[in-house]
Amino acid sequence: MLLFEHLRPFVCFCQMFGLIPFFVENNNSPKNNFKRFSFSLRHPVSWWFFFLFAVQLIIPILDIYGVLALIHQTKVPSMFIGFVLHEHVFLIVLVAMTRYIISKYPCLRRAICLLRKVSNELLIENEPAEFLSGLKIRVIVGIFAAVVCTVAIIVSNLVLFPSKLKYEGTIFAVFILINRSFMVMLLMSSFLLAYFCYYIVACYIRLLALDMKRPFRLTPVEKITGAKAKTIAWMQVNDTKTVLSWKYKLKQSKRIFGDLCKTLSELNKVFSLPSLVFLTLRLISSAFSLYVTIYGSLRTDNAFIQALAPACAVSFTTGFLSILVVLKGFEMPILEFKHLRQKIFSILNEEPDIQMDDEFEALSFLQHVSEGRARLSAAGLFSVGLNLLPSLTASIITYLIILLQTRLV
Repeated sequence: MLLFEHLRPFVCFCQMFGLIPFFVENNNSPKNNFKRFSFSLRHPVSWWFFFLFAVQLIIPILDIYGVLALIHQTKVPSMFIGFVLHEHVFLIVLVAMTRYIISKYPCLRRAICLLRKVSNELLIENEPAEFLSGLKIRVIVGIFAAVVCTVAIIVSNLVLFPSKLKYEGTIFAVFILINRSFMVMLLMSSFLLAYFCYYIVACYIRLLALDMKRPFRLTPVEKITGAKAKTIAWMQVNDTKTVLSWKYKLKQSKRIFGDLCKTLSELNKVFSLPSLVFLTLRLISSAFSLYVTIYGSLRTDNAFIQALAPACAVSFTTGFLSILVVLKGFEMPILEFKHLRQKIFSILNEEPDIQMDDEFEALSFLQHVSEGRARLSAAGLFSVGLNLLPSLTASIITYLIILLQTRLV
């Protein structure tokens, strides 16, 4: 599975920041290709995961007490206490959601097994290199973007670091800063995990559509008789008298498509609840951060509020970009469903030698290509995709206007 081979840097990235406690087990081939994800208490990755899990559970709670002590020593409006604390609380909740994702590992394992089955049937090793290079580029860009966003968040919060040194001590303040960096990177890696899961499934759906344009593939029990008594793997599409009809090709494609739909179903079980929590918290956080940014730029009489403005501006920007990345990832299988449907329509309309049985099989395939089978549902409340972007933007603006009109500060 070459697609998984190109994900090795991302897997190391996730292991480094404690997203997954699993390590990659290779097969016995000379190339040491991917075999499966394994877990063992003897492996350093597992110990590193549990260490970060304990640290990220205890330190943020202690940090909240330090932030409260800092706020009480500064003259800030009472409403800003909630604005400062909500980022810490939301960060803890989102980190808890990353642990929930890992608790759904059986679903991820079944999804990987289904993709392995699809890969064997589609002969992914012989696919165009653009799919593999596209995944590799996305992995590099994703890791680089996660690092840049984390550095931007940490740097924007350094304006409050001297004050925290006074109340928390140098060692503890530095340790909190490092722990916060790891937590932010953990969140970024979880966003990328959701994106790559759905991107890989979208790649396989695209490969399935390309496979339907190729010569017919014979099933293991089919053999050519007569002059062509030798068992072969491929025959030209236009040789319809010798090879299998479109009916068998469509049946095979429909079976593969069913496995891909099962894969999406397993992924939806993993990301259904986290998507609801993530979108809800990001909606509230973006409105609050944008409000603090605007208010802090207008208030010149309070240094603490002015110091919060850059941090909130960076928080709003990175939060909105993470929403775009996640929604784009959830939407990609839907777009590939549309491409696959167009391919089936082209078979019905453009193939000159298509038979009645072939048309029935194509129409049956079309009934299975429903976007509802791929659409992620946020805990059963609403569908998640790019269609949510306008409503999310409108909600953020609405809450911002309400906060500006109340003038509680």
